[in-house]
Amino acid sequence: MAVRPAPVDGDAVLWSAPPEHRPGRPLILLMHGYGGVERDLDAVVDRLPAPLVAASLRGSLPVRDRWGWLDADHHGAGQANVSARAILDWLDGHPGFPSVGLLGFSQGGAMVMQLLRLAPQRFAYGVQLSGFVVEPWRHRGDAELSARRPPFFSGHGDLDDVIPRSVAASTSRWLHAHTTLTERRYAGVSHEVSAAMQLDALEFIRAHA
Repeated sequence: MAVRPAPVDGDAVLWSAPPEHRPGRPLILLMHGYGGVERDLDAVVDRLPAPLVAASLRGSLPVRDRWGWLDADHHGAGQANVSARAILDWLDGHPGFPSVGLLGFSQGGAMVMQLLRLAPQRFAYGVQLSGFVVEPWRHRGDAELSARRPPFFSGHGDLDDVIPRSVAASTSRWLHAHTTLTERRYAGVSHEVSAAMQLDALEFIRAHA
């Protein structure tokens, strides 16, 4: 039986700026992968362009002493929607940002795409690194998303031994159909955020945030 995710833990969110310095600045939400923690993407946060405010979220599903967004054996849309709606609920409590972007690694990348499907009007762009789309067939919100076609960056290593090639291929096809896609493949890179992947993602964010 799949474990049901809990609401986002607001006390665990890592912000790049104190509350008084956040209003009026663009926001980017960062989501780690399965068995990760909210500090996993600190290297990206540290290099974000100055106007951006980053909020690194902790996954709402316990994975031993760490966290995830989806159960390891259940990647269906039902559980993905529960986790994505928890993020949307948390975001509702933090108004005042002129735009919101998304970045996620692995399962966090899956959450980026699921958030765009559930609320395509809320996000300015998306970035997924070594991730995958959940159930790439027709989903509520896909039609509006394909009409809007927000800017999207997708990076994937050619030696990724976690995301199967078939899943990476279906993710690529889905992104081409629903977003304005910038896609990069990295030779010799496994399931990770490589230095080159990080640099390309940051360049994309600077152009679209």
